[in-house]
Amino acid sequence: MAHFTGLGLAPIYPCMLHETPIRFGKTNASTLMGYQMAVAYTGSTLMPPFLGFLAGFSTIGIFPLYLVVSAAALLLFSEWLNVVLRKRKELRQIRAIS
Repeated sequence: MAHFTGLGLAPIYPCMLHETPIRFGKTNASTLMGYQMAVAYTGSTLMPPFLGFLAGFSTIGIFPLYLVVSAAALLLFSEWLNVVLRKRKELRQIRAIS
């Protein structure tokens, strides 16, 4: 079952990289893509041992909860970024008018 969940989450990383120039501009895209890749590799290095650490206090049965919490955090931060970028765009439009 978990492998199907991973399959569903797989497109998120390339989609985030694809959206970077659109969200932050082409001049900042390469730097931000580097940060995205560094954080992704750090997460893929640290998250499995963290799950093992948590499972050491209970059972591996917490894996579905771990996935749900991780997916919820991803959704929360993604939507938060959308709100921040929308407000920034509105401020730029207001400044351009005045």
